[in-house]
Amino acid sequence: MDVRIIHRLSLLLIFSLACLFMGPISGHQPGIVWLCWPYYSQAYAEQYGLDIQTPSGSISGIPGQSYSYSTSATDPDGNQVQYMFDWGDGSTSVIGPFDSDISVTASHSWSKSGTYQVKAKAIDADIPGITSGYSDPLTVTIR
Repeated sequence: MDVRIIHRLSLLLIFSLACLFMGPISGHQPGIVWLCWPYYSQAYAEQYGLDIQTPSGSISGIPGQSYSYSTSATDPDGNQVQYMFDWGDGSTSVIGPFDSDISVTASHSWSKSGTYQVKAKAIDADIPGITSGYSDPLTVTIR
């Protein structure tokens, strides 16, 4: 018995359908569909994806002190949104889900002095694979 993903069908660049087939697959022998799942294409995500705002908050601070940063995102379908903050030091925080167009806040502290680029990404909580890409960064200097 041969088990493998053998086909990915894109429909109008809106979503793709990946199918796992089981059974004889060679020649003209039909396989048996065992599992299919939809996922949205990158073209759909880029055209209809989330709109994320640049984080706002303190632009300077000291090591070990916690600082809060806010952002918001608009989901064109009104779906709930999760947020991923990239703190520029190799760490990230994921919060949510929250309603679309709601300002959300996350906090972070840096352990070392330096200049960090804080950015955020919105993730559609209802449709897998739909994200905003990262926002423009907010430069934070820790001294």
